Amino acid sequence: MLNFDLSQQYKTHIKVSGNVNWLDFTHGLTFANAVRKQCQKFPALWPQGLLQMACFAGRNAAFVIDECQFDEWKPDLSDGNLDAHIENILQQVFDHGLDEYIVSVHWIKTALAVKEEIKCCNDESAQILFAALNRFIHSPLKRKQPRRTAYQSLEFVAKE
Repeated sequence: MLNFDLSQQYKTHIKVSGNVNWLDFTHGLTFANAVRKQCQKFPALWPQGLLQMACFAGRNAAFVIDECQFDEWKPDLSDGNLDAHIENILQQVFDHGLDEYIVSVHWIKTALAVKEEIKCCNDESAQILFAALNRFIHSPLKRKQPRRTAYQSLEFVAKE
């Protein structure tokens, strides 16, 4: 999530398989949270869970840039309280001003997944998780793609 290439959202002349946005990236993190919780209860499921997590990472690998965005999005820990930063993000959901419920649902589920996962990892990993969440919450999210849809529709019809 810290390397997601935001320009992917604005491309119009791409194949349907290139229709990737922030919501695709958040699935990898929220699914990883679910896998950890379920596999702690049912350890035999680890291979299947890890395989699916690898599939998310593989799918998203084509849509990242080389430069990690950690420094720009890392938490200010001068107060020493990462949980307070996550609670602040969760509070933003109550007045987010977003048009689509699916986006606010992704905010909630990603923030809650990060809140749970930072309790299971070291401080450095916790800061990386928060930075990824912070970047998602505060980055542009293009949802309407009329030019892309028109292009892809014309490409599809041309194949017939």
